[in-house]
Amino acid sequence: MALKEFVLVNGKAFDHGSVLLFIDGEKVEGFKSIKYGHKRTRGKVTVGGRNRAPRAFTRGTYEAEDPTISLLRDTARALRDRLAARAGGTAYGDREFPIVVQYVEPGMPAVVDVMPRCVLSGDGGGTDDNADAHYEDVSFQTLSLRRNKKTLHSVR
Repeated sequence: MALKEFVLVNGKAFDHGSVLLFIDGEKVEGFKSIKYGHKRTRGKVTVGGRNRAPRAFTRGTYEAEDPTISLLRDTARALRDRLAARAGGTAYGDREFPIVVQYVEPGMPAVVDVMPRCVLSGDGGGTDDNADAHYEDVSFQTLSLRRNKKTLHSVR
């Protein structure tokens, strides 16, 4: 089966304007970037004899890479306040929630990446003397990533 290529509209497929971000079910408007991924590290199986070439792979270990989102400072504050309120206290790192990233362009099938179990694990502060908006990088931890309901590893 061939991989289908989509017609580019004005020379683009998906760009930042195509991205919808949801944290704990709420749409996030004030973000500049999000980085996430996952990997599966598999061992190679070799057997005895003259030909010591690898013959198979192990199931390996799966690891979801922890996402980082660059949020406008006020958006980051609102997120912390909402997570703390939903956790029933002042600790905004205790609530577990999903992060959903959707890539949507007219005429193309949507791509939906879901990190179903996340926690906020770090945030920062600081400022620069410039005319740019103030952003802060907010770090999360996640257990898994599903891309269009598919995983990098087999679920058994």
